[in-house]
Amino acid sequence: MTTIGESVSVKLTYKNLCDRRDKILADCLDASSKAPKRGGYNRLIGGYTKTKNDVMNEAIADLKTLNMISQSLHGKDVWSFEEEDVELKGKATS
Repeated sequence: MTTIGESVSVKLTYKNLCDRRDKILADCLDASSKAPKRGGYNRLIGGYTKTKNDVMNEAIADLKTLNMISQSLHGKDVWSFEEEDVELKGKATS
């Protein structure tokens, strides 16, 4: 166990950052499958439950942090946030 003032040696290799990315995605998938779509007050815990949107926002923030660290150390991202244009085939019916 470390005490205040001790430094913890953390290896921030690209592979370790990718492993953390995979863990974030797995945790997000598990939490999202259990989370409700709409939030509400829970008397048992005395607060509001995390919704699917809350879980996704946390995962996105974690991935952006990993990208920032990876860019500064290795010059490449661990996750691409570039959105692809999705073309819907067909047309609307009346």
